[in-house]
Amino acid sequence: MACSRDGRVAFLTNVLELHSIPKAKSRGELPVLFLLSSKSPREFAEGLAKEAHCYNGFNLILSDISLNTMVYISNRPKGEAVVVQDVSPGLHVLSNAKLDSPWPKAQKLGQGFKEQLVKYGEGEVRVKEIAKKLMRDRVKADKNRLPGICPVDWELGLSSIFVEVDTPLVKTIINLYAFDCSRYENKTRT
Repeated sequence: MACSRDGRVAFLTNVLELHSIPKAKSRGELPVLFLLSSKSPREFAEGLAKEAHCYNGFNLILSDISLNTMVYISNRPKGEAVVVQDVSPGLHVLSNAKLDSPWPKAQKLGQGFKEQLVKYGEGEVRVKEIAKKLMRDRVKADKNRLPGICPVDWELGLSSIFVEVDTPLVKTIINLYAFDCSRYENKTRT
């Protein structure tokens, strides 16, 4: 996610897929490139659509609050035309699939957010409180509701809103790089 003081906002998620482009352009630069450009969200997305095949799978939402516009672009599924679509007012959930995909955790998160908005009614919405409550959900989806993109055990591990992956590979990576969680946590807070 990236945002500017003048109301330009970009959200990016990587698309979950088994095969990637080895020397693809960096998806992570897309939000920053949008903020640095003077193009409207639609103009930027339409330009990006022409070279979207150079990136691994992504979902990107671009907004300019001063123009009251928001668009969505994704370069997946592979082989389909890249389409820029307007995002209508309302509640939407962006996961590692398409916008508003019927993935169990996306549906659960959307429903939970709606319930919280009803709870607050016309009062002030406590965003941090809602985020803490919803984003800490570790309940896994039923196996029969998983999207079937990768092995079932891996998908099951990714199926909760809060994802915890405790595998030998993750432990090896952490040990190899001598990852110091407390030092990292302190740096991210400053």
